[in-house]
Amino acid sequence: MEPSSIEAVEKIVNYNFKDDKALLEMALTHSSYTQAPSFQRLEFFGDAALGLAVAKYLYEAYPEYDQGQLSHFREAIVSTEMLARVAVHHDLFTHLRHSCPSLESNVKEFARVVSEEGDDIRRGDGVGDAPKVLADVVESILAALYIDSDYDLNKLWDCFSDLLRPLSAKTLREFCRIEGKEVGITHEISKEEQETDVPNVFVDRRLVGSGFSKQEDIAETNAAKEALENLCQSLSMVNICAVGDDSNYVLTAEESDRAMQKLNELCIKKRWPQPTYRLEKEDGPAHERRFIYSVNIDTKEVPYAALGDVKLKKKDAKNSAASNMLCGLKTLPSQQRRFLE
Repeated sequence: MEPSSIEAVEKIVNYNFKDDKALLEMALTHSSYTQAPSFQRLEFFGDAALGLAVAKYLYEAYPEYDQGQLSHFREAIVSTEMLARVAVHHDLFTHLRHSCPSLESNVKEFARVVSEEGDDIRRGDGVGDAPKVLADVVESILAALYIDSDYDLNKLWDCFSDLLRPLSAKTLREFCRIEGKEVGITHEISKEEQETDVPNVFVDRRLVGSGFSKQEDIAETNAAKEALENLCQSLSMVNICAVGDDSNYVLTAEESDRAMQKLNELCIKKRWPQPTYRLEKEDGPAHERRFIYSVNIDTKEVPYAALGDVKLKKKDAKNSAASNMLCGLKTLPSQQRRFLE
């Protein structure tokens, strides 16, 4: 193998292999190239090692998530499509040794579609099946790195997270695809800094993340990361709004502004404990702070909880949580709603 390919891949993964480069050469050899051992065994090992590295990171970083949320998050990160995008974004396939013309054409077509969709968070659903060979080569390279680093799982995760970082928007899109959610994005100009573009990410028409940076690509990456974190956080709530059989029920604007008061009145009427509000998220620059609140009611029958939308004022954020709670209670199936009336 050409030394230039070895050096190029080492630069991409930001890791210098030890004197024996045979592991990396094997990771870059497809089974159709019969003059040298292929990456098949490394791919098998890399699939398992990467899954463990991602699981370890998620388990430690998000202690409040249950098994279901952790599994969905991991699936979004290590899906074949996401790994294929990593390979395309970092141009890893060009360093793969193979003797299969069809691989070349399939990869080029996938790369073409990916490049045409750009970095728009909303796009990407029309890519189709990603060539598995692209995911395989990423897993093989990471397996080689894992072995060469004396099985350092943290080193494996650090390397992969660096490769994944430019694709935060696509990780969000993949997560929403798994969850069956619709993603949208708008842009606005910061009130304080006229030249600063602020992307806002909406999932199912609800604002879940914003980015703040003078560089547009960094701002959009930040927005996607915040949206993904907020989505995962909302999944850890007992979101009663997803329980009901009338998803079109909404409060009027006036009702939403008085949602906390209306929820308090309902609790008094039903002799429930008063709602408790908790600040779940606060970020953004000092002049444009953004807040997310949750609300909980511990009734004797069942505890209820709901998460509000992103708001610029704490009061509005609490009202949003209360509004979502009221909507959820209104849309509960009739047999569950009887005791509310």
